[in-house]
Amino acid sequence: MKYNDYYNYINFDSLEIDWTAFEKESQNAIFKVLRFESDVVDDKDYINWFSYQNVWYTANINNTTDCPNINKIVKIFEKVMQEKYLENNKIIQSKLQLTFLLTKANEEIIKHTDLWESSIALNIRFYEDTSPITFTDIGDVFYKIGLLNVKHEHMVKASNKDRLVFRITPLNQDYQYVCECFDKAGLLIKS
Repeated sequence: MKYNDYYNYINFDSLEIDWTAFEKESQNAIFKVLRFESDVVDDKDYINWFSYQNVWYTANINNTTDCPNINKIVKIFEKVMQEKYLENNKIIQSKLQLTFLLTKANEEIIKHTDLWESSIALNIRFYEDTSPITFTDIGDVFYKIGLLNVKHEHMVKASNKDRLVFRITPLNQDYQYVCECFDKAGLLIKS
């Protein structure tokens, strides 16, 4: 089966995630300005924006010991994908990235595509009254939990408040395959 190649919705409603406590786990994370350098991108404006911007922050999670909700979500992800991503509550970094992404209020993230190895994003958006993702080809996509194919050019428009997202990135995976795994697990809501 072919799935929507840009996004699909994920249903975690039945999984008993404590969303308030999950958001508080982000408060323990150490955020840093996202910097990007590449010798494969020729667009000078793109490189300059990512080299000097001060609006997009990331906090990588490498250990889930003090993050019970993140740990629970990763265990669900392991079950769905039928792969091991945790060893003693530490993320196997060659297989998975866990990241909080914070976009400052009244700022936008420029049009970009993600690198191939990280082109799939299971994004959990904490505040529904913040900007959606905007794909250049299809427009705005609003979601609470979305499985996104970020190899397509996309951006985030400015919001009037900070935008917080938790992102799970299975590395070097095929988007259609990941959709199929979530569909088989009964968690994919076809878009």
